[in-house]
Amino acid sequence: GLHEGLVEFDREGDGELLSVDYGYARNVSNLPNHKESVIEPRIMAAPGSITETKPDGSVKPVDPTFDKQDYSVMWMTYGTASNNLLDPDATGNDVQVDAIPADLFYCKVTNYGEVYETVPWDRSSTPDVEEAIPVFDWLAKWKEVEEGEAQIRITPAGNIFYATWNVDGPDPSDRKTGSDVWFRKVPFYVANYNPNDE
Repeated sequence: GLHEGLVEFDREGDGELLSVDYGYARNVSNLPNHKESVIEPRIMAAPGSITETKPDGSVKPVDPTFDKQDYSVMWMTYGTASNNLLDPDATGNDVQVDAIPADLFYCKVTNYGEVYETVPWDRSSTPDVEEAIPVFDWLAKWKEVEEGEAQIRITPAGNIFYATWNVDGPDPSDRKTGSDVWFRKVPFYVANYNPNDE
């Protein structure tokens, strides 16, 4: 549901109840209209620390800046796809076609899922909306290009995000049509980092 609270359940079936506290469900995509749908949501929690054994026998992160696991950090991505596409068939009748992947978005989430490091929505395409809405930043957004199926990884500290995704259509760099895999690295080294300042 759309509320928060404490849930108890018997995970092992042995009569011992496990209590889990969960928070509000929230809309994180905030799509402005029904021209597109959300596809392929992904979430990645910080992996375990990368450690090395020191001569004294102690185990420490190789580089604490990047390699020490931060349990409170995760990253999320999702894609969009077009809705209600109609194409004429051989007889001239409109037929429904599959949704076509459009763009990809990402966001760093901190404080155990409480803080979403979003950007203000560019309202130039929808001037009738008066208030600023926080949204995920663009991972990939090109016109006339299909972008989807993102695969994501992050450093244990959660301060660098890596993504690959499929691109099909005109290449934005040379306008040749083709199918390729693209890669992007997004660093979040400092507090209050703004991806728009890249």
